[in-house]
Amino acid sequence: MEPVDPGILKEILVAIALGALVGIEREQAPDRKYAGIRTLSILTASGALVVGIGEMVQSAAPVLIYLAFVAILSLSIIYVRLEVQDSNIGFTTSTTVFLLGLVGVLVGYGRYFPAVAIVLIVVFMLSEKESFQRYVARFHSDDLSDAITVGILALVIYPILPEGAVDPYGVLFLRKALLFVILILMVQFAAFISLQWWKIRIGMLAAAAVGGVVSSLAVATTMIEYVAKGRLSDAAYSATLAASVAMIARNGALAVALSPGFRLLRPIIVPFGLAVAVGTGFVVMNCRRASSIGELDFGTESPFSFRSAFQFGVLFLAILMLSELATTYLRVFGAYGAAFLGGFGSSTAVVASAATLLSAGSMTETQAAIMVSLGIIASLLSKLFYSEVGGARQLTLRLLAPYALMGATILGGLLL
Repeated sequence: MEPVDPGILKEILVAIALGALVGIEREQAPDRKYAGIRTLSILTASGALVVGIGEMVQSAAPVLIYLAFVAILSLSIIYVRLEVQDSNIGFTTSTTVFLLGLVGVLVGYGRYFPAVAIVLIVVFMLSEKESFQRYVARFHSDDLSDAITVGILALVIYPILPEGAVDPYGVLFLRKALLFVILILMVQFAAFISLQWWKIRIGMLAAAAVGGVVSSLAVATTMIEYVAKGRLSDAAYSATLAASVAMIARNGALAVALSPGFRLLRPIIVPFGLAVAVGTGFVVMNCRRASSIGELDFGTESPFSFRSAFQFGVLFLAILMLSELATTYLRVFGAYGAAFLGGFGSSTAVVASAATLLSAGSMTETQAAIMVSLGIIASLLSKLFYSEVGGARQLTLRLLAPYALMGATILGGLLL
């Protein structure tokens, strides 16, 4: 008797769990489904099993036969629903069955991460059917044209731009500026979608939490636009603060990860942690105080605002050029001055520079932590500048106190 391979059993159990997860959602749907928890669990488990059989016989035939069976099963569901029942109720179940067959094969080959990711996305899309329908109802033909334009910017124009500077002085970075514009457009779209699915305050904070990790400045410019138009001042204030908190946490984590032996953990964990706590406290207080916020009516407005995105992109390019010029030609300011000036363009780049200097033995842990902190403070100041230039004076004034306290907390914690 051959011993049981525990690897195959593990893969079958994982496949059953993933199939059951989708099956539970199908069972809870109000209309009758042809593939529920039992069917989908058995289907995904079969996928993992045939991969194991194929490896034992050293042939891909079992997997190919299984995939052909899944395809026939999916087509059979379509036939029954369209011909036998004479009803046209969509292809979601049949396509879900075929996709889960592929998921079972992925699990069989040990590709757990893509399999789990696919299932989670599928469950989300299936469970949010009504939300998607509400959004599509608000989607207009002009929005599709705008989405295509964003795709052209991101997938066609951005890749062909040179990575470095395009001028003889080494200060004009068109690719960085276009990336910033694309990030702003993506944050605008994320905020628009979030506001359709959740309440305004929750939607703004959700968009800020995700966008702030990528680019807190892109989030801030989107919120500045809302405030400049007389909209959502409380929600935009909370979202801008939340994005700044996410930026501080991201830079702190990145600094620790890039430093040799995590040497920056000790000097920054307390001041950065306090700054995050201070910013979070302001967000919570504002959310509690602003207990009621009116609904936002977008009307026929597009989720993308190209004019504001490119305006902020030009401004970002100008600030980036000035910071590069100052860093290159005003070396009298030293590493700290370069960190502060560089923070107006990219605080993440300052983190990388500080970690590099620390690794080379050019500075101590405290000096590297101060560099990172100066980059963060410059990033906070840049948001105030963008807010003022963007016509959101109300937001500028409200951000002054929390930003000042957060910056003082960081520097004070490092210097004391």
